[in-house]
Amino acid sequence: MHLVDGGGYKILLDCGIVRGPRSPVLTDGRHFPFDPAELDAVVLTHSHVDHCGNLPRLIRHGFRGPIYCTPRRGQSPRSC
Repeated sequence: MHLVDGGGYKILLDCGIVRGPRSPVLTDGRHFPFDPAELDAVVLTHSHVDHCGNLPRLIRHGFRGPIYCTPRRGQSPRSC
């Protein structure tokens, strides 16, 4: 999970569930290091749980913007 903040936009790159002791605060997603309601968009690199597993919690905490993802093989890019 990486927050890109610049040019008047806040974009989150991936929103996964972290497994194990690496990041106890974000393991269950109870505390985000930003206000989800202030995000303009989320960009997912792919659909593994460690990259998108916290999307439901992000939405429950106020995110209302678009979610962009990479296309499936043979499709053009689109909003998820």
